[in-house]
Amino acid sequence: MRGGYLLGIPKETGIFHFSVRAANNCSAVVKALELVVTGKPILRVYPQELTYEVRAGQAGAAPLTVQVSATWPDLPYSIGIDAPWLTQKVRAGVAPDTGSGLRSDVVSLGVDAKNLAPGVYRTSVRFSTWLGANSPAVPVTLKVVAAE
Repeated sequence: MRGGYLLGIPKETGIFHFSVRAANNCSAVVKALELVVTGKPILRVYPQELTYEVRAGQAGAAPLTVQVSATWPDLPYSIGIDAPWLTQKVRAGVAPDTGSGLRSDVVSLGVDAKNLAPGVYRTSVRFSTWLGANSPAVPVTLKVVAAE
């Protein structure tokens, strides 16, 4: 302990119980504490891929959803999208907290294909979190078929 902070690098994961004693000339107090050491957070996404099919000139298709969960509760995450034709709407941007009735956060992904020529377009949606152990990517395929 240095300057009121616990410092160090954990050598193993687990739950560790310890006590801190603070004292002055008049009194002393002992506080029992618990330190939880875990591995890096892991993000999980479902489904593993998305496929849309729209007619040329059509604005888009019904949005599809990706469920995001994590090994750490209440974990904020971010989304990376590099295709201008793919839109996102995030419910919370945080994996649900322990005890929540929700099992995952939901990301709704839609397409805007009105200016795209017929063909197959591909991209990936990447999910990440600060100091996370992984950055899962969901491949997205958009099939734009010729108008009849």
